Amino acid sequence: MHKVGRGSAQYFLLSGVVVWCGLVALLGCAGRQGQQGNNNGIEGKLIVARGTISTRGSTPFSMVMLEASDGRIYVIQSSLLGDELRNLVAMDVSVTGKILHNPSFDEPLLDVVSYDLMSLPSGEVPIVGIVRPGGWIEDDNMMIWMIEGDFAQILHTFVGSKVWIVGVNQRWVNTASGSHRAIAVTEYGLIRK
Repeated sequence: MHKVGRGSAQYFLLSGVVVWCGLVALLGCAGRQGQQGNNNGIEGKLIVARGTISTRGSTPFSMVMLEASDGRIYVIQSSLLGDELRNLVAMDVSVTGKILHNPSFDEPLLDVVSYDLMSLPSGEVPIVGIVRPGGWIEDDNMMIWMIEGDFAQILHTFVGSKVWIVGVNQRWVNTASGSHRAIAVTEYGLIRK
């Protein structure tokens, strides 16, 4: 007759508990993956969402989020455009993007195709463009803006950078290269170097 000691019973009990916990964890993860992969049937679709940009987490591991006006939250995938949105925290944007599977979070992952900066937190509508040599900004509509005012010197150091600007005294000016718009910049922000 084989004698089963107290240590053997504890071993079998512990093994059973470990197997049971493993099954519970496996089933829980499978259920969670099913929820995340579903994204309410929108995964793979191209969407347009308007809302406010925010970040979560600590630098350098913070995530860019779009808090859409319909209450939905999207995690912005890191990319050139996604990184630009990181510099637009608290601003109203309209984002076009493709919904991707997000293995890490319940919120869907949004691969940004394009975006428009609609307004600043103050409600002002900015001009977005690239700083060109000679004190010009070429906006998204290919309009040339001559930069004037106190911030003109600072903006000249950002040649090639994508910026947003707001200002006063928007007017037409005639130059040797043609007629352009001029703006006395009162506020600006760097979107991309």
